[in-house]
Parts: sequence; C-alpha cells; structure tokens
Amino acid sequence: MTSGEAKAGMPKWLKIILIVGGVFVIVTVGLLAATFFTVGNIYKDATDPAKMKQVVSTFMTVKDPLPNGYDFKFAVDLLGNKIVGLDNADKDLHFVIGDFKQMDDLNDPEKAINKLTQHTSAAGQGGHANVKFESEKKGSEVVGGRKMTYAIGKTTNDKTQKTNQVFIGLFEPTDKGTVAVFGSTSKEKYDMDDTDAFLKSVEKI
Repeated sequence: MTSGEAKAGMPKWLKIILIVGGVFVIVTVGLLAATFFTVGNIYKDATDPAKMKQVVSTFMTVKDPLPNGYDFKFAVDLLGNKIVGLDNADKDLHFVIGDFKQMDDLNDPEKAINKLTQHTSAAGQGGHANVKFESEKKGSEVVGGRKMTYAIGKTTNDKTQKTNQVFIGLFEPTDKGTVAVFGSTSKEKYDMDDTDAFLKSVEKI
C-alpha cells in the first residue's frame, strides 16, 4: 500500500472513532493515530503484518487465519493505547479495535453505552456538523472469555444527513484498561451475523 492509498483510506477508521468516541479520550488518541499513521516509518511499521500481529497479541488472541474476508489493516501503540484497524471489504464492514488505558468513562460499559446513545458529538467538516448516535438494539454476550456490552444503531450527520450503521462493543475493564470495538457500515442495516463471524474467532481478551 502506498502512502497515497493510506491517506485515501485513513478516513474510514478515523471516521469511526470520531463518530462514536465523542465522549471519550478516544477521540484524542484517534487524532494522534491519524497524525502518526501517515508519517514515514511509523506508517510502515503500522502496516507491517508481523508487527500488526504483535500489537494485536498484547490484548487479544484471535484465530489465524482470520475468518474469510477479514484483514487487519494497521496496528499502532500510542502512549500505551493499542489501536487496530480491521476490514471486511466484501461486507462493507470497517472496525477500530482499541485497548485503552484506564478511563473513568469506560469503567462501567453499560453506563458508557447509555451515555453514548444520548450524546451528540462534533464531527464532520471542521467540527461544524454534529453526528448523533441513535441506539436501535442493546445487549451483551461473552467474547473471548469476557463479557461484552454492545449497542447497534445509526449515526446521522445533521449537516449532510448522511447515515451509517454502527456497532459499539465495550468489554469488562481489567486493572489495565478496557477493550472496545467500533464497527461501521454504509449499508442500510447492520448485519450482526457478519460481526459475529469475527467475534467468534476471538479466543481470549
């Protein structure tokens, strides 16, 4: 992948962070990632297959190979926060998975999910547009041996009226931090079956 392709593809994963991370420090971490991701050796390291696997292995164990269609796109460690990009281009699914150091906002996953459903975050062009997340379904399941609280819903940009279907999953925190999964698709409906295909490949969190 060339640096030009990286710049063209970067908004997909950065956009997910901006859409669903308005109430968390994740936005700041994501913006740092956007800066570092495009710079020379850091970009090269972030997209090196061996180094991507190394970063991923620090907070989760996944089956190798990944389920059909899934590919890791980048992995970075920023100030102790691990951020991983995962795509399934065939299904128009784009994920950002993060292992974030302790944050008060993430200590109670259910409360955090409820807060997100009531929150409108600044995003879009120069922050002049608001993106609202509306939850359509909430639930929980055990993934990789840990409880994950999740919400599926729709984001709407009040300026462009463009919508995306979004998945947010927050794992029970450990003494080190919280693992979070953010997924997005431009399809009219979020297909949880496609997401479950990846989640079932996670052996340990």
